[in-house]
Amino acid sequence: MIDQIALRPSVFSIRGTEELPDRPSLKGCQCKCGYVFFPRQYFGCESCGRFGDDIENIEMSGRGKIREFATVHRSQRKDLPAPYIVATIVLDAGVVIRGLLDVTDEKQLSIGQTVYSTLSSVGRDEDGREIVDLRFSINQSN
Repeated sequence: MIDQIALRPSVFSIRGTEELPDRPSLKGCQCKCGYVFFPRQYFGCESCGRFGDDIENIEMSGRGKIREFATVHRSQRKDLPAPYIVATIVLDAGVVIRGLLDVTDEKQLSIGQTVYSTLSSVGRDEDGREIVDLRFSINQSN
């Protein structure tokens, strides 16, 4: 097995959740008031203002439904060449995020469609380990 490291380890974990063990999990927080947010925040709850021990770090399943999507045709990022598709996704945990899809054709997509977190290779580090970033796939199997 090739060693993988997360490009943004504060945002996602290569290891999955109990619910979806073969899918990367997203790192978020949950307040004692019940509010869940992503990514992790250290300044307090956006809903009630609690902070400190009232905020618990959690790992969320990367499953959700597409709320909207668009193809980006011009990109200024050299590490992310256009075209690519970005989507607004409502995660099962109730959090709304924007994420990159591993789909290249909008005809494969529909509003309300279920997507799953997945990993995309973005390079190698100086030790030869594969660097992976978070994407979302329309396929339940890896």
